[in-house]
Amino acid sequence: MSVSPDGKVLATTTAQLKIFSCSDRKKMQKFSGHPEAVRCMTFSNEGKYVISSASSEKSSCCVLAMDHPAIFIDTKSIGVEGLSVLSISEMGVCYLWNGINMEELRNSIPTKVSMIGVESMS
Repeated sequence: MSVSPDGKVLATTTAQLKIFSCSDRKKMQKFSGHPEAVRCMTFSNEGKYVISSASSEKSSCCVLAMDHPAIFIDTKSIGVEGLSVLSISEMGVCYLWNGINMEELRNSIPTKVSMIGVESMS
């Protein structure tokens, strides 16, 4: 479960990610991008995006490639349109993506940080 930064929207998940209005508790939207249970999720700091992670490689939404499933995700808006996504895998490897929009974010090569050093994924 995650609450938007302005406290107006609630995101929940079991088998499906759902977005609710906090004021009237009505479902606003549902997503079916993850075929398996969502492991973690968060709102971007301006509340424009919900970023989520599941252990499956199949998804109908924006996919940010990782070697292992994420157990933690955080985001930070950059300027008006930009977004950075930080993810930590179950193996303890950190990934950082930066982009102006979701398409650029998906096509960017993340910075990969592990115990042995910093490298760029190829």
